[in-house]
Amino acid sequence: MAQATAYEAISARKAALRRRMRGRRATLATPEAGQRLAGLAWRPLLEQTGDGGVVAGYWPVHHEIDPRPLMERLARHEVTLALPVVTARDRPLIFRRWRPGEPLTDGAFGVPVPSEDAPSLRPAVVLVPLLAFSRAGHRLGYGGGYYDRTLA
Repeated sequence: MAQATAYEAISARKAALRRRMRGRRATLATPEAGQRLAGLAWRPLLEQTGDGGVVAGYWPVHHEIDPRPLMERLARHEVTLALPVVTARDRPLIFRRWRPGEPLTDGAFGVPVPSEDAPSLRPAVVLVPLLAFSRAGHRLGYGGGYYDRTLA
């Protein structure tokens, strides 16, 4: 019984933190933030993945920093890109190939995803969206556990 109460308390604190962080993040996610991300991260990612490496990004929603400028820059350097796809509530994400400019369809939660015809890929690097992170580097997401299951 005490364990359930502790779990409920942690869940309530995380829910409150998520609400607070959504408000804060809305002030940070400007178009310039995505361009700055591209300027800072493209070269290290290119070095990490090498020619033909696969980087999984994400389609920005809810004021997330937009990784598309970074992904477009990587694509110009022959990096293969992928986007996450939710296949079922309690399953890990899969990543489907995507090229800038290719049409997307509505996926789970209304997030655009590559078509079902796009091949599934195993990325060398995964760009993970988040609401917040701690000083120790722990990520706070939306609470669905999709990235946790995928990266475990």
